[in-house]
Amino acid sequence: MSLYKARKSSLRHSLAYKLLPRKTLIRLDRLKGRYLFRSAVRRVLEYKEWIADEPTIEEISDDVTFNIKMAQQKHKAEKKQLTLKDRSILLIRPSERSPVDKAYIYDLITKFHAFTKHSEDLRENLAAICTYQYLPADRVIVRQNHKAENLHFIMYGEINLSKVILNELTGDEEIINMGVMHSGDMFGEVALLHAVPRTSTIITKTSVDLLVIARDDFDNVLRSSLTEKWDVLRDALVHFDYFKLWNEETIRECCILSKLKDFKANERSKMQDEVDRSSIVTASLLDVVKGWHEITDIAAMLMRDSSVTSQLHYPSDVRTIFMQICIFSRGACFGLGENMFRRRIVAITPVRCFLIPRYWLLEHNRANIWNRVKSFMNSKYPTTKQLFNEFLLSRKWMNHKRNLVKDVIQRRGHFSTNTTMHDVPYSTRITNNINSTL
Repeated sequence: MSLYKARKSSLRHSLAYKLLPRKTLIRLDRLKGRYLFRSAVRRVLEYKEWIADEPTIEEISDDVTFNIKMAQQKHKAEKKQLTLKDRSILLIRPSERSPVDKAYIYDLITKFHAFTKHSEDLRENLAAICTYQYLPADRVIVRQNHKAENLHFIMYGEINLSKVILNELTGDEEIINMGVMHSGDMFGEVALLHAVPRTSTIITKTSVDLLVIARDDFDNVLRSSLTEKWDVLRDALVHFDYFKLWNEETIRECCILSKLKDFKANERSKMQDEVDRSSIVTASLLDVVKGWHEITDIAAMLMRDSSVTSQLHYPSDVRTIFMQICIFSRGACFGLGENMFRRRIVAITPVRCFLIPRYWLLEHNRANIWNRVKSFMNSKYPTTKQLFNEFLLSRKWMNHKRNLVKDVIQRRGHFSTNTTMHDVPYSTRITNNINSTL
């Protein structure tokens, strides 16, 4: 009896080394049986909108215009929408992705211009950890005041943003529409970076394709680089006296909407009719010049048609003069809506500006500070008449100086002197070589 037991146990032990490797091949978290079937049915119902998509049959017509229009529509659809292969690879778990899958996802990230503000190395890391999420219309993605868990990038589709506020007069809650986000937009970054609750509720307007970065992956990959960029914006903002009374929430909102922009020397800064942003100089100098036209022949100008005059087609003896009227240094502010007619702002040296949307700045107009700054700047800018008088005075002085030099040179032979042209400073000689016709 004991011998039989020994043989039985030895047989079991002898087969164990063959069974164990086969068990290790089975994934422990894999669903089985009816649970696997239910999961498959749920996935089919969830993705049926794009699983059932059939390839369109190209129809070639005799109409060339129709063929071009169909080709353009096809190109736009291929550029904006994900294919079945794209979604299949994106649905692979990050832990199971091969190097080929990661390279394919990286190409998708580049194609859809996702995470463009990050470096190429970071985008490669994001291709290995990002997940894919497909949501139909009218689905809630995040709710207001909930804890931030993910960073989302919209690859395709539209979403609505809404916010619930409390009416100070009635005490009732009101829902405010905050706008619509489209393909290429991203949300959740600020909430994850600063560990603050969600500020709005986000609901899908259409079916959307999302790239999702979880909180842990965000902390491991993106937090350090985003913190450095955020500190640069914050340091540029807190050094100005205008913003010292702002609270932390207002400063954070301002940094979200603002950006830093560098200008090269002699590069022109765009004005209020070109971009709706206020600019605050954070380094170096800016030069404000004003252009106006010196009319040397008024009769010839008046004889021209009004249409020609409106197009600034002046006679050959009419020249454009640029005069420097002021210099902005570090801490100066411009672009608040002041009068910039015929004025340009040009960088003298490499300069960095902190650009803030004007509409948002006027919403935080404590003590009417920005309107007062604008009025102060308008009062300091010289008028056209003042500039013209200054121009005439400077030209009279230059003519007087030139005549004085000529007179001294002509009388040089009447008295002995050892002074030569080389004794005059080189900077003075350059200044004297100005076109006398101006």
